[in-house]
Amino acid sequence: MNEHLHRLKYLVIIGAVVAVYFFATTSDLVQGYLATPGALRAFILNFGILAPIGIIILQTFQTTLSLIPSQITTIVAGFIFGPWLGLLYSLIGSFFGSAFVFFISRKYGKDLALKIFNKKEIVHFHLLFRQRKNWGLFLARVAPIFPNDLVSFGAGLTTISFRNFNIISTIGFMIQMTILTRFGSEL
Repeated sequence: MNEHLHRLKYLVIIGAVVAVYFFATTSDLVQGYLATPGALRAFILNFGILAPIGIIILQTFQTTLSLIPSQITTIVAGFIFGPWLGLLYSLIGSFFGSAFVFFISRKYGKDLALKIFNKKEIVHFHLLFRQRKNWGLFLARVAPIFPNDLVSFGAGLTTISFRNFNIISTIGFMIQMTILTRFGSEL
């Protein structure tokens, strides 16, 4: 990312963490839910259809703009909805978010990439996808260490078809998210 956006991203993250910490430590309501995770799950599920829609939107946003690791939202989905529904909702959100970033990358290309990401990051993924092709994309999706937005944007700068991108990304996400939602459901 360029230096200004890089700093802004970290300031937003730090501000959000401080706000959540302050709210969590001073709110009796939050303290009660944190003390009884089952009550928190029941509270969220009381929102009915809005609960899964909320996690799908959260996962879509998280895949589009990686402010916090998407693995956290996937674990939360597993905790709230169980391993299968949590996986389904996480996959739907990740699919939409990744497709959106891929389309943006295809439309605006390298010029936008260099404004958002560090040139070294873009070159890294370009070389990975050029050398390893589809296998590189699959490995980037399975490994939880690569930001989803950067992987999707980097893939959009290659010649991979939208169809292949979605198939490979979904399979890679499925492997990673199966483990994470299972973990979340066991909490």
